[in-house]
Amino acid sequence: MKQSAGMGSRKINIILAYFLIYVVWGSTYYFIGVALKGLPPFLLGAFRFTTAGLILLLWCWYRGERIFTKDLI
Repeated sequence: MKQSAGMGSRKINIILAYFLIYVVWGSTYYFIGVALKGLPPFLLGAFRFTTAGLILLLWCWYRGERIFTKDLI
């Protein structure tokens, strides 16, 4: 009986994953189209990548990882 409960939660996870992909990617393309009406493409790209990089740096800092080190190995 536990296997059928596991299959139900697995189906919900799959549906949730597809829903999130649809919403996140769909909203991304929509907002890129909206932003392109007011900003040049390269400036918009620079802003998006800078924002993404800062978010990743903050996430690494939050997890306690060493971000900038002198060690090359």
